[in-house]
Amino acid sequence: IIGPELYTVVANAGPDLNYCSGSSMAIGSPSLPSYTYSWSPIANLSSSTVANPTVIIINNGTSNIVTDYVVTATNNGCSVTDTVRVTVFPLPTSIFSATGPVCVAESAFISYTGNAGAGATYLWDFDGGIIVSGSGQGPYLISWPVSGTKNVTLTVLQNGCLSSTTTVITMVNPPDANAGADVSF
Repeated sequence: IIGPELYTVVANAGPDLNYCSGSSMAIGSPSLPSYTYSWSPIANLSSSTVANPTVIIINNGTSNIVTDYVVTATNNGCSVTDTVRVTVFPLPTSIFSATGPVCVAESAFISYTGNAGAGATYLWDFDGGIIVSGSGQGPYLISWPVSGTKNVTLTVLQNGCLSSTTTVITMVNPPDANAGADVSF
C-alpha cells in the first residue's frame, strides 16, 4: 500500500526591517519552484504575488509607520504564512533659525526648529565661530571674530536617518562712531 505524499511548504517573509523614509527595502526570500505567493496588505509593495517584493513607504509624519506584511506561500494545494514587520522612520528635519546680520564680536542666536528628538545626534558646523553658549540641539550663541558671510550647517542623525541644512549668516563690522575732537567751552 502506498500512502499519500506529504509536502512540506515553507513561507519566509524575512527578518523584521527598519529603514528611513525615501528608501526602499526588499522583504521575503527567493522564490521556490512551483510555489505561488500572496502578500497582504498589498499597499506600498512593488508586487503582491512575488516571493520578495520591494516595500516603498514615504513617511512625511513625525512618528514611525509600522506595517506587518503577511506572505502566504502555496505549493501543491498546501499553504502556510509568515509575517515580517516593517518600520519606516520619518526623516529628521535639520532646519534652524539664526539672527543676522550680526556685528563682529556680537553673538548670533541660533535655534533648532526641526522635528528630531532628544535622542538624535546634532552635528553643528559654525564655520569658525566661537560657541559662547549652547550644546547638542541648542539653542546657541555664536560669535565670529571677522566680518564676512558664515555658512552654518546642521546635520541631524536619528534612527540612522540623516538630514542636513546650511544657512548663511552675515557678520558686519560695526560702524565707526566719531563725534570729532573733544571741545572745551
